[in-house]
Amino acid sequence: MFDASELSGPTLEDLVERARFAIRQLFENHQPVIIAYSSGKDSSIVANMALVEAKHCASQGMKPVVIVTTSDTLIENPSIQQHYRTEHRKMRAFAKKAGFKLRTEVVQPSLLMSFQLKVLTGRGIPTFPGGGSDCSYDLKIAPQRAARKRIFQELGLLGMNEPVTLIGTRFDESERRALKMKARGENPDVPKKNKDGDYVLSPIALWTTEDVWEYIGYVSSGMWEGFSDMQEVMRIYADGGGTSCAVVSDAIFEGGDKMKKGGCGARFGCHLCQMSVDASLQNMVDFDPKYAYAKPLLKLNKLIRNTRFDWKRRHYVGRTIKAGWLAIEPDTYHPEFLRTLRRCMIQIDYDERNRAAAEGEPPKFQLLPLEMIIAVDAIQNLNGVAKPFEIWSDIRDVENGIRYEVPEVDPVPQTPMPETRFLFVGKDWDTAFGRPVQGLRSSYIEALTEMGSCVPELRELSDGHMVWDIETGKGFSVDEESALLILDFEKDRLIEMHDKWQHSPGGITAGYMWYVSYGVLNLDHSQISFHDEVARRTAWKDMHGLTVDYSIDDLTRRSVRYAEMDDEARKAWAHKATTDGSQTDFLSVLDESLDALEEMAS
Repeated sequence: MFDASELSGPTLEDLVERARFAIRQLFENHQPVIIAYSSGKDSSIVANMALVEAKHCASQGMKPVVIVTTSDTLIENPSIQQHYRTEHRKMRAFAKKAGFKLRTEVVQPSLLMSFQLKVLTGRGIPTFPGGGSDCSYDLKIAPQRAARKRIFQELGLLGMNEPVTLIGTRFDESERRALKMKARGENPDVPKKNKDGDYVLSPIALWTTEDVWEYIGYVSSGMWEGFSDMQEVMRIYADGGGTSCAVVSDAIFEGGDKMKKGGCGARFGCHLCQMSVDASLQNMVDFDPKYAYAKPLLKLNKLIRNTRFDWKRRHYVGRTIKAGWLAIEPDTYHPEFLRTLRRCMIQIDYDERNRAAAEGEPPKFQLLPLEMIIAVDAIQNLNGVAKPFEIWSDIRDVENGIRYEVPEVDPVPQTPMPETRFLFVGKDWDTAFGRPVQGLRSSYIEALTEMGSCVPELRELSDGHMVWDIETGKGFSVDEESALLILDFEKDRLIEMHDKWQHSPGGITAGYMWYVSYGVLNLDHSQISFHDEVARRTAWKDMHGLTVDYSIDDLTRRSVRYAEMDDEARKAWAHKATTDGSQTDFLSVLDESLDALEEMAS
């Protein structure tokens, strides 16, 4: 006799039992479990099942170890940041009551790799469609890999078995996701090693979206056990879709073209993301007045998006010398636009602090915390895109009532990038105007301290350059104690130094040198040589009027086209030649020469 149940898939109860059994086996094998938790619906289910199973195992005398890691790009949707922090607290309370070990950890990009440091210091521009996915790697993948490596080492030192990372990927999410999962051999039962050599398990790999929301419904109603009632998960999905129903909002998103837009495919993207248009934050602002605090973030995103092809806002001075020449073409942002972005961020942070204080709550976000303020100020100055201590001057202005609103700019239509021109530099950055260029040292400071006990000691680099013998550590960072001392005692003096600052050409990096000499910046050993090179480059540019407020039109007049360079330079820069500009001139000259040779031969 025909049984209709044979055509139906497994019930939700079957799927839950299968997933919990796989997780239980890990605990029985004394394997620590790491949960990759984004606070979205899928990872929330995985976290819930793992924590509930850990509770049951602990009640049977086992000692489960659970570590929850959440990625924070430092430009997350503020509502998501608040959500995962709240859920982390609930997890810790659940584990404490159940009697098993749990650690929650927020993984952030390093200071130098943050969006703020990358863009504001003139080191790069935001990642736009068609430009790769550097942002996803720098802000999420690389920090997570580093965190996992550190956690694995810690667990190994404690003599624990190899951990397994639980993830919330599902075959049902999209064709693209399913193909990747199949290629990796992911399944809901047995951990598989990924390309990094780490064991990974996908407990809900076979679940449908309907299964996911049904599970959340059972937990939120109290019918099934949970570390959280998941009401906030439902609220965020509903608000992010601009509807009153989480399931409807998610269905709209799942049925859209999210994977066609590029980007990392995250349900709730970064508020400054340029890779795709994330409508979730805009929907929240439009749906509920309580999200009005996020309006300035949307305006800043729009400013960056609308000026992508505004070549007048770009920095044209290259950073690489080839055959004595420098490329002059749109690259990162011009110092003037960097100051606009920096001032907007300072103003947005200031307004958010005032709003939060008036409503008696903590700020929802902070674009430029203290360590970033100092790092941005120092590295901007090192790169010659800001005067010494300029950021403190902007902060003073905002605190005194001067407003730096995010400007409204119409979208600049896409046009071809201007033709690359070239500026003669010489062999290297070492000399200008007949005198040596200083790098990571200051003759002025050395002269002032010559007879004292605090004269900087010198060290010789492998290239023969002498630099200050600065104490180094692991990675680039801002000394926390020094930062607080600056805020409490040195801020006004730095502003005064900025206001009175005058310098001879080549001395623009005085602000960076001040931070270094006072031990405010901690450099990695490998960065000493690089920062010395950057300082020399900046000094050379400063001597030639190519820092801070230089004129692009003036620079263009001073530069030459490809065809006007010598043969060696044209060969070195051949990859920059274009058919509609510089190269055609060169080819026409070549054609004339060939014609002349033919006439002579005839």
